[in-house]
Amino acid sequence: MSTRNGAVATALAALALVGAQYAFAGNELFHTWQYALALAILAVSLLVYVAGALRGEDGRIGRFVAVAALGALIALAAGLSSGLLGPDTLSVARVPGTVAPLPELGAAAFFSTVDPQALANGNAVVAVRRLHHTDIVVGRGGPKFLGSILLFLDPRPAAYVEATGARGRLTITQPSGSSFLSPVLLFSERQSIAGEQHPVDAFALPGRGLTVKVVYFFPSQTQRLHARVAGVPALLYDVFETSTQRPLGIGLGTSGEPVDVAAVRLRATVGTYPALVIASAPHPIAFAMGCVLAMLGLSAALAFLVKDHAGVVEAVRHEEQHRDREHRVRPRHQESETP
Repeated sequence: MSTRNGAVATALAALALVGAQYAFAGNELFHTWQYALALAILAVSLLVYVAGALRGEDGRIGRFVAVAALGALIALAAGLSSGLLGPDTLSVARVPGTVAPLPELGAAAFFSTVDPQALANGNAVVAVRRLHHTDIVVGRGGPKFLGSILLFLDPRPAAYVEATGARGRLTITQPSGSSFLSPVLLFSERQSIAGEQHPVDAFALPGRGLTVKVVYFFPSQTQRLHARVAGVPALLYDVFETSTQRPLGIGLGTSGEPVDVAAVRLRATVGTYPALVIASAPHPIAFAMGCVLAMLGLSAALAFLVKDHAGVVEAVRHEEQHRDREHRVRPRHQESETP
């Protein structure tokens, strides 16, 4: 009994550990030797039980539990394969409207364009395209599978920047960015300010000879700033001359709020824009087959136990009824024999 219970617990633990690769996709733990060793130990334990059960060491019910163990072994094989042989997790970040090649998948990722409202709502998508295949559109609806590869989005801080001067809208460029004319800042760098890490980015206003450095403040970080921006995301604008690096002023504003610095009005819509995350995961068909087989085996074992228990209860009840009849009949015989 204890061996059987241990096999059931081991099978359930195996399914949980392998299923964690979906729940916590992209975690580097799944590519470590410690994780692989844990799965291997569970696999050996299940194999030992299955071998004994097939020899009849655990009776008829043991064969049902062995079916569940085989299902868990299928899931373990898929988990070990993705952890040991699958590619390391890769994050691909691009500005809206650009394409990133994915040679390891034989595909390319097309990052959707966004307007300020779409960026504020986090509605951007990434389409993964392969020759002669249907596009895989990855969005907020959840991860998508490409064989044993899991594709999902990682929303990151972003801002859609607009700048105007006395004569109207100013052209925004990103000389050091991946897209020269993009108005979307992705804050790909970090800077320590007062002991805290802040996303930073920059853009240029070539028509005015200005460069603007932008520092992103998370809601938790604005609690210590001016009450006007406390508790909401905010941007700090640091404006200086491009040619001389001479500072011209700083300004602080929230999403959609105009900020006037150095005779320029800056307005940014704060939101998120995703990076595409490529992570290995157990093949969904293999994992699903393992889970189904494990559940069928456990269900059959449980049904057998219930039926067996009902049979035992019925046998005990009949035995009690038989004893009760004998107890009633014996006194009558004794009465008839007395003179």
